[in-house]
Amino acid sequence: MTNQTGQTLKTLSSALREIADHVMITSPQGVVEYVNPAFEATTGYASHEIVGLTPSLLRSGQHGKDYYQKLWKTILSGGIFYATTANKKKNGEIYYADQTISPILDEDDEIIFFVSVWKDATERILAEKRVR
Repeated sequence: MTNQTGQTLKTLSSALREIADHVMITSPQGVVEYVNPAFEATTGYASHEIVGLTPSLLRSGQHGKDYYQKLWKTILSGGIFYATTANKKKNGEIYYADQTISPILDEDDEIIFFVSVWKDATERILAEKRVR
């Protein structure tokens, strides 16, 4: 590895750790490989509690089977999934996330992992519900 490559990896690693957005990286099978500190702070799950599991641990019960079928169909076909998702924190509290899930492809166009990036939208969604 060249010094420049090493520096780029350090920069990217720092960016993932420090970014305000929540980041989760999973294998092509959906097994969590990484979460950043923003994810840990919002969900209450430490990295060691969720790495090796699937994001289904976060399911709130507010989305039906069709929602998850659409999600998987989109990302497995190479598309980017955009949604506001209701999830559940470790303490059982519901939070809302404006989320994108992107498949990351190798040089042969094979999915090598997925990256989910989201912003906490809880305050906005709860305000919208109060207005209705």
